[in-house]
Amino acid sequence: MNNNKALEFIKELEKHRNEQDIVKMKRFFKSSDPETLCMGLNMRTVFQIAKEFIDMPYLRLRRY
Repeated sequence: MNNNKALEFIKELEKHRNEQDIVKMKRFFKSSDPETLCMGLNMRTVFQIAKEFIDMPYLRLRRY
């Protein structure tokens, strides 16, 4: 597995980014780690996309 798979996963998540939900969700993550990125995705969407990338090792994604 190469790093391209992790980048594809992140790009796919970004396609579903919801700016209105980002504003709502940021209220819940006020004191979170500054490196934490809120994309405004609901869990259903995240899991649907993740199923397509199920064979990707966790460590590959963690780097991004």
